[in-house]
Amino acid sequence: MLDDYEQPRLVEPRSSKLRFQLAALLAVIGTVLMFMAVRFEQKNFLTSKLSTRRTGAPYSRMWFDNNGTLNGARLAADGSGGSTVTIERWSSQSQGQGPLKVSLPGLSVEDVKNGDNAPWVVAPDRSQIYWVDHTTLRWSSLTAGGSSASGSVGLPAKRSVLSLGVLSNGSVIAAFSDGSIGQWDVRDGSAYPLWQSQLTAAEQAVTNGDYLAFGSEQAGRVLLYHFRDPQGWTLAEDTPVYDTPYRLILPAPGIMAQLATAGLRVDGKTRNSPGAVRSAVAHLDEVLASGDFDGIVVLSPDDDAYPLAPAAAGSLLAVGDSRFAVSGPQETVVFDLGVETRLTKIGRRLSYVSISFFTLAVVLVLGRFLRAALGQLTAMLLKRSGNKVDAPPALPGPPGPLVEACSREEAVLWAGAGLSAQSGLPVRQAFIRSMLQEATVEHWANADLMRKLTAQATHDHESALDALVASSDSGEFRHNLTVYFRSSCLRFARPSRSHELLANIPFAAAITTNYDRLLRQLEHRWDHDLITLQSMRPPDFGGTPFIFQIYGDPETPKTMFFSRAALRVALAKAPAAEILRRAFEKNSLLFVGCSLDGLLTDLHALRLPGKPSRRHFAVAGVAGPEWRDQVARLRNRYGIEVLACTADNISAELPEFLYKLSREVDQVRGIQRTEAPEVPIASSARAR
Repeated sequence: MLDDYEQPRLVEPRSSKLRFQLAALLAVIGTVLMFMAVRFEQKNFLTSKLSTRRTGAPYSRMWFDNNGTLNGARLAADGSGGSTVTIERWSSQSQGQGPLKVSLPGLSVEDVKNGDNAPWVVAPDRSQIYWVDHTTLRWSSLTAGGSSASGSVGLPAKRSVLSLGVLSNGSVIAAFSDGSIGQWDVRDGSAYPLWQSQLTAAEQAVTNGDYLAFGSEQAGRVLLYHFRDPQGWTLAEDTPVYDTPYRLILPAPGIMAQLATAGLRVDGKTRNSPGAVRSAVAHLDEVLASGDFDGIVVLSPDDDAYPLAPAAAGSLLAVGDSRFAVSGPQETVVFDLGVETRLTKIGRRLSYVSISFFTLAVVLVLGRFLRAALGQLTAMLLKRSGNKVDAPPALPGPPGPLVEACSREEAVLWAGAGLSAQSGLPVRQAFIRSMLQEATVEHWANADLMRKLTAQATHDHESALDALVASSDSGEFRHNLTVYFRSSCLRFARPSRSHELLANIPFAAAITTNYDRLLRQLEHRWDHDLITLQSMRPPDFGGTPFIFQIYGDPETPKTMFFSRAALRVALAKAPAAEILRRAFEKNSLLFVGCSLDGLLTDLHALRLPGKPSRRHFAVAGVAGPEWRDQVARLRNRYGIEVLACTADNISAELPEFLYKLSREVDQVRGIQRTEAPEVPIASSARAR
């Protein structure tokens, strides 16, 4: 009987031993993978820190001189058939001197419109400026009072100038459309012998330092030449044209690249970007790029692109040894460059796999305890199932009055943080908590105050934010908040499926409590007219659709409000606050991405009138036992009909609801779309 009794006890130890052995093996593999990632798959990543900013029109060209000082030049037509260039130097030594303004007679309006290809150039040390006047090369020495010591030489006949440049020996060069290079010593006006490249016809040329590149679609080649004094021009690179149309650039002396729809081609490889690249500069092996996308991205040789700094789409770039500059529509900003060591793309993948092995090892070791804990949790949930949220699992169909208002272009969209969350951005509560953590780490305020506010945020995040903003009104504090809001809300994010479906509905306007630009990325008429509380004249709802960012636009920091308390103060005297009252009284509002308690708080803060004559609608996910009371308050106080489902299902239900609304509005308006919106997954699954 003893053997019969002890035999079952021996099974579990053998099974446990096997589990522990397998767990140990997984832990060893995870350790090896993590070691490989940390030891062999790390590299330096560029970082940025805001240094200086100036408001004003964007520059036509920018460069850092040999002293590391930023210089910017703006080219404009002077109204008399010529042009004027204004040159600014960002240096404390230039304070009080003002910008240099130089007239460039003969440089036509058409030349100005050519932008980067306009035949004019300023010497890197700002000593002289050169431009083409029809068949004449002219130059002028620059002084604080204007220009002097002008000179000119005739250009070879029957040749058009593609690009001008200034070499390190002080001579000026002109690249011609027949592939030849003219060179002159401006000290005495003497000309070097005309030099012919391997191309007899070219449609593009660009210069940078002692390097010049020609490009020819007909020949299918781009050639990079290097000037060495006194040896002359030598061929440095011969590359085929890999895609057309293309634009030839030199991000740095000696580095040639081609910009095309497929991306940026450099060193025989394509570096992918979030969109079409418009401006690119090189810093060591990295390429900093801007284009048809927000922000500055770093395009690495290993195709591991990452964001570097905020910027408006289409900004102009310049880079120095330790700084780079960004010139956008409203301001020019200088950033300090830094470096931090992080895992590469392969290293990150190895670390993820390593963590997976460690997790499996822990599960094997603690499997019995985890099963017991899971059983206890299941029992607890079953015990509390009587208190679960009594809400429908799915949203109802679009109400007829809402469809009718949208089809008549009398509906206004009101977007909350839940809509942005579908694109991966944080909801407001999570955003405030992360901001408080950042403020604590970076010592924006007193340490005792930050501990108090962090604890307060666990039960009332809005009051914690109000207290933080009210604790200081210094310029540095507001700057820190602005930088954090911009980095969090203007980071790379794509409009979600819900955003795309909203773009198909002809709203009269859009109102948003979000800081991001996702609604403005949609192909909707409102993205051309941005309104904030700083706007002086409220627009008419019957005119061009507009988008109203209640809390302001992070791209324009002075328009921003960081808390509801600050917003309440501004609403009392802001002319644009009338927009909210008009929308509430004259239009049907569709609230999307708003929680019920957050919506009640916002409406109270905005001091909107009582129950209006128009019906409004809110699509929301609900949780907690108080949601029915909140629905009643919204209906009785503000005339808002809540279309609810459980909070767990709202992310899948919202795009399906918007899809149905879009289709029904199209039917009323008699619109037949060539490409119908994709049927949401939730709808397809339910149909099956």
